[in-house]
Amino acid sequence: MPAATVDHSQRICEVWACNLDEEMKKIRQVIRKYNYVAMGGHVCPGFYRATDNVWYPI
Repeated sequence: MPAATVDHSQRICEVWACNLDEEMKKIRQVIRKYNYVAMGGHVCPGFYRATDNVWYPI
């Protein structure tokens, strides 16, 4: 089995409201070359108390 190749252009980017459009543009360009992209999210812990029974579709 051949050794795995490493693509050094891979990187982790912080995305905020101020640079969301720019980073999404980069993803749209990269997805043409690669079959997939990985994305993760971080949410600060806390409580959300809804006044109604709210369901968010996935």
